[in-house]
Amino acid sequence: MPRPDDLARAPLWELYVNVQLVQASLARLPVHLLALGVEIDRLEVVLRFQLSELADTDLEDIEEIQQDLDELTGFLLEIDRVVEVQTERDISGPANIWWVYLDRGSDAEVGTEDNAP
Repeated sequence: MPRPDDLARAPLWELYVNVQLVQASLARLPVHLLALGVEIDRLEVVLRFQLSELADTDLEDIEEIQQDLDELTGFLLEIDRVVEVQTERDISGPANIWWVYLDRGSDAEVGTEDNAP
């Protein structure tokens, strides 16, 4: 497993944490989620959740994601979280945030010619 104190493998550490966060969030992204990001400073991690509103089910999903990330990384991390409620996502924050999920927005229509894959 990559570790932040192994300088030969250090570039892998941020990617490893990101992949584990994606795994932890599979099938449990909060309904009102606008964006999910992570700040990584060696063993200190801050999960950043941006939501359009915060329902009890959203909070349960957030707690499960945090717990699963802790388990997937072998309980090595000190994990904090920031939950922001806002009308639209804002990813203009610090450059050290890795955004792993961005809501496409209410005006995006899947399958249209403008945004088809």
